[in-house]
Amino acid sequence: MPSGGVKFSRHHSEGLQSGKFFDPTIGLVRFDDLQGHPLGAIFNYCCHPATMILDKWISPDWVGTARRLIEDALGGAPAMFVQGMCGDVNCYHIFGTPQQAKRTGEKLGRAAVKALPHLTPLRGAPLRYQWETIELSCRPMYTRHESEDAIAARRAFIDELQHDPVACWFCGINVPEFFSVEQKIAFVNVQIEYSEEGLRMLQAGDSPRMTLPITLGALRIGDLAAFMSPGENFTATGRDIRQRSPFAHTLICGDTNGLLGYIGDDAEIDRGGYETDSYWKMIYHDGFRLAPAKGSVSRI
Repeated sequence: MPSGGVKFSRHHSEGLQSGKFFDPTIGLVRFDDLQGHPLGAIFNYCCHPATMILDKWISPDWVGTARRLIEDALGGAPAMFVQGMCGDVNCYHIFGTPQQAKRTGEKLGRAAVKALPHLTPLRGAPLRYQWETIELSCRPMYTRHESEDAIAARRAFIDELQHDPVACWFCGINVPEFFSVEQKIAFVNVQIEYSEEGLRMLQAGDSPRMTLPITLGALRIGDLAAFMSPGENFTATGRDIRQRSPFAHTLICGDTNGLLGYIGDDAEIDRGGYETDSYWKMIYHDGFRLAPAKGSVSRI
């Protein structure tokens, strides 16, 4: 936020007011046969498909509507969506409705369809790809004092809910406002269990993992490149990679071949908040893990 600190925003207008970078680029690749007829397409965008998050529907979200519009423009040829780096960018109407997801997908799909006739022909060779696994350093292990303070602050929030059921802020985190008291307590207990496990490890002399392995990929198709990283990298990371790429066009692909978690740059780690701090305080995903340390984005 402009006044300092960080807030997880669930409204797009508030997100825009933050002044943070987001990437409005739609990456488009069309594959044609020798007669110029479309065989298929790839479209790439840096935004969470999360209109329908935590809902009762199974849905392709805004991606499905955009895909249908692109496929119609291609005469029925398939279009595949490739997720961009969107760790800090939500779509319009997070926790929204099917109608809102459709409206967002129409906006993106129409923009992509408008661009399809104007794509630049590229060489299709050479075809090259490579994978490389690197280790990201983790932040230092929490001290006993830090873990005890974290537990106490979260239990205080649970106590507050008994008197103020609509409370939604604790330790710099805002729980979804529409959660019931029981859901909010369950949300907080996940982080309490994490800190309790940290205390147990300190008591037992167990050492946490101090690195996180991730496998990065690069693909070249002639004048086109795609960079692939697991985890939810932030949008500015993708921008920096695209600017440094020697290729005419570079697709920025996040959440590729694994979830891992959010990977923020040094400034975001200093700000704290959900992605670079509280998200990592859970053990049900991959056991006790420490968040990536400063310098992780530079390594990637």
